[in-house]
Amino acid sequence: PLEFKTALLFAVLFVLFAIVTKYVLETFGAQGLDVLSLVVGVTDIDPFLMSLFTGKYQIELQEIARATLIAVSSNNLMKLGYALVLGNTSIRKPLITGFSIIIAASVVAIFLL
Repeated sequence: PLEFKTALLFAVLFVLFAIVTKYVLETFGAQGLDVLSLVVGVTDIDPFLMSLFTGKYQIELQEIARATLIAVSSNNLMKLGYALVLGNTSIRKPLITGFSIIIAASVVAIFLL
């Protein structure tokens, strides 16, 4: 982020997600992380993912990959919703087709992990 306010918000979100992620992992384990990843997907996922990638959590790489895919899938679903509501009606079919392929591939990958 190039603007100070944006960078500050990013830093606050990074710290917040680090605290919440640690709590969720200690309290609910990998299943809690899956739920958190789904919820985080409706926000800015970058601070959450960067926090996850620091390597300071006692979780397997497979669980990190799963959480990443869940957050990205949830985020893509939210973006599709925004595009359908705010976008031109003429682009709905291509949007739904494209996002459906991306989300379906992500869901398959999640279940393969």
